Amino acid sequence: MYNSYVIILIDLDNTIYPASKGVLKAIDRRMSRYMVEKLCIPRSDVDEMRVRYWKTYGTTMRGLRENFEIDEVDFLEYVHNVPVEDLLEPDTRLRRILSSVEHSMYIFTNADIKHAKRVLAALGIADLLDGIFDVKTLNLLAKPDPRSYTAVMERFSEGKRDNPDEDHSRPGIMGADSQNPDSSRPRTGEQFLFLDDCSMYLKPAKEIGWITVHVCEESGAKPRESQADGNETGAMRGGIDTWVDYTIPSVCDLPQLIGEIERKDGAKK
Repeated sequence: MYNSYVIILIDLDNTIYPASKGVLKAIDRRMSRYMVEKLCIPRSDVDEMRVRYWKTYGTTMRGLRENFEIDEVDFLEYVHNVPVEDLLEPDTRLRRILSSVEHSMYIFTNADIKHAKRVLAALGIADLLDGIFDVKTLNLLAKPDPRSYTAVMERFSEGKRDNPDEDHSRPGIMGADSQNPDSSRPRTGEQFLFLDDCSMYLKPAKEIGWITVHVCEESGAKPRESQADGNETGAMRGGIDTWVDYTIPSVCDLPQLIGEIERKDGAKK
């Protein structure tokens, strides 16, 4: 049931900002460079290896860990050394829209906390997020590893606070060394709303009951089931894969998405 205890989880790169900004492309170039400079892999082999690792492991980092026993912390530092502040700028529209959302919002990313903080600061929205689940927070478990999703849920069911006197209405940025998120009661899967630009990363979320949202800015992407009720909204039911509940072109469509889910939930009562 969609209610005030819903937790909204938002992916970072290519989701909280448009892919056209080029941040993830810069990171991708750094990943390829890491493989050549640090692991002495021929440049001609890198692209094929990365595609294979993506299909097999879900991320380049996990593929390199399994096959080369890399230092993941060193890898994360290297690949995220990109000019975020030159590629992103304060997004006043995104800030206004996120400010209107009453539910708790967290970042759930395969990046590290340092990169996530830089991105949120560059966009001018760092104070609007209740926390960050970065890959270090989750003991280097990354999407689409199912354990990363269950680890997020467990953090909300622990119900512990490091400082009970602290104001947790907007606890701010949380990383690998921070306290547990707001958790006044255990959460069930249906109380999590997860937005990601990668449909593959939504599948494990759907399998544990989360509401899944594909953020797809490409106008050519057609959801498998469009709305039939004629409502004009940025959210469309369904998506390019069966495990996608909704498709939206941008995080800026979040309020419309919430309204659509509430209408759907109300129709069931």
